[in-house]
Amino acid sequence: DASDIVGKCVTEGVDKWNEQHPIILLDNGKPDFSNINGKANEKSYEKVNEKSDGESIHFSIAHAGNYAICVVADDVVGIDIEGNRRNISSKVSHYFSEWENDWVGEDEDRFYRLWTVKEAYCKMTGEGIAKTIGTVHFILDGNEWKMDCGGCKDIKIYELKIDDYRISIVKKLQ
Repeated sequence: DASDIVGKCVTEGVDKWNEQHPIILLDNGKPDFSNINGKANEKSYEKVNEKSDGESIHFSIAHAGNYAICVVADDVVGIDIEGNRRNISSKVSHYFSEWENDWVGEDEDRFYRLWTVKEAYCKMTGEGIAKTIGTVHFILDGNEWKMDCGGCKDIKIYELKIDDYRISIVKKLQ
């Protein structure tokens, strides 16, 4: 089971690292490493994520079906993987803007592309899906996703497709 694999990666694979750099929960519940290069992270998302000092390490994990994925970066990052679930798009379309709903239509692949971008963004900010997913909207400009907002954060979005699964990574730019 993918959740068992993720658990083993986090607990067994990083035991030695974790002794010196324990994983902490920020005030908003987002996991992060503490004490990177002798510097203890503040337990506040805004303070930890205002700007990378070049020495921070951030991570995000996700799983779906038989896949478990992790991304590690020098700046704030979020990842999501989805796929192989049918008829889900009609259940969550209320989280999409008019443009997003029109673009997705009945296309499952487009749904997973958009959903993983939105969920990875929510993980990157640490604000959570329930609070954020319906308030942040994206548009596709050529082949590049852009946030559909006025005061957008500087982010870069990466997309992958493996079998019937879509993966999105959202990384804050320095």
